[in-house]
Amino acid sequence: MTLKKRQYDKSSWNYQFDENGYAKRDEILTHPRCVWNLLKAHVFPLHAGRSRKHLRYAKSRLPESV
Repeated sequence: MTLKKRQYDKSSWNYQFDENGYAKRDEILTHPRCVWNLLKAHVFPLHAGRSRKHLRYAKSRLPESV
């Protein structure tokens, strides 16, 4: 994104096409740039950090006998 124009460079937003001109599909979600993997890379660290925080809290509240 250029700050002066406040516009995105949309050239990287295009689909990848196969030899017939159709957009390629990732049926098993293995391509690193498929939406699922991009979201997973964005959300997982946030979720993992929260889980660690809750686990620390839960362990500190356990009785000594456990």
